[in-house]
Amino acid sequence: GQAVLDVLAEYRGREPAAIVLFSDGINTGGPSLTEAAEQARRRGVPIYCVALGRETVPQDVAVDEVLADEVVFVNDVVLFNVAIQATGLAGERAKLILRTKNSRTPLAEQIIELPAEGAVKTVQLPYRPTEEGEFDFVAEVVPHAKETRPDNNSAAVHVTVRKGKFKVLLVEG
Repeated sequence: GQAVLDVLAEYRGREPAAIVLFSDGINTGGPSLTEAAEQARRRGVPIYCVALGRETVPQDVAVDEVLADEVVFVNDVVLFNVAIQATGLAGERAKLILRTKNSRTPLAEQIIELPAEGAVKTVQLPYRPTEEGEFDFVAEVVPHAKETRPDNNSAAVHVTVRKGKFKVLLVEG
């Protein structure tokens, strides 16, 4: 609305032939387009609207981050906390997979229900490493058939897996 009023004010005294308005239909502040269009109508200035955007929300799943202990031991259960967001897919089901960076073989997987738009869902994936070393684990949501942007469906975390046990001496009293 304010943009239309600005054009009308700029051409005061000599009316523009028309105003071409490109809009997604959302008024982000100032006077409404209805008010501005009424002023343009009174001055005899037609407004031609070109709609931008889409009628539906783009459908997307994003893995925001993966959190896990930095150092773990062989055969201990490690919990990978995976933060997931989704738009336009609330309530849909998806498969969450844990794998190493250089492998497509799943180490753990779980079927999840995608969160409502604007919400973050944290899912725990347990895994018990069987060998020591430095690993980059990747949590990945299998791309949804309706998804427009599958490049943000995964995130990685680095974990060191060690052999051995801690020896603890507890002295009391």
